[in-house]
Amino acid sequence: MLLFLMSESFRIYVQDLTTGREIEVEAYPSTKLKEIFDIVINALGLRSDSEYSLALGAKEFGSQHYDKTLAELNIRPGDRLQLIARPRGGIYAPDEASS
Repeated sequence: MLLFLMSESFRIYVQDLTTGREIEVEAYPSTKLKEIFDIVINALGLRSDSEYSLALGAKEFGSQHYDKTLAELNIRPGDRLQLIARPRGGIYAPDEASS
């Protein structure tokens, strides 16, 4: 019975917190988180070279979780996740020696 349930597809919802747009994603318990990120970034037309994380309640999943499955992360049918953009870069400090 468990194998049957593990092969059933289900839907999750991901909302981009920057734009407020939400998409529906069909997935399986065995779907890797990296696949979800790729689907969401492509569907929302976001920059693939930026860093993102997905939040579910108090839990936040990022690139360190890419190889985990939705089942391993306890992401279930109907869950609503929030996509959070993580800006890259640092502070620009001009070289004082060149002044």
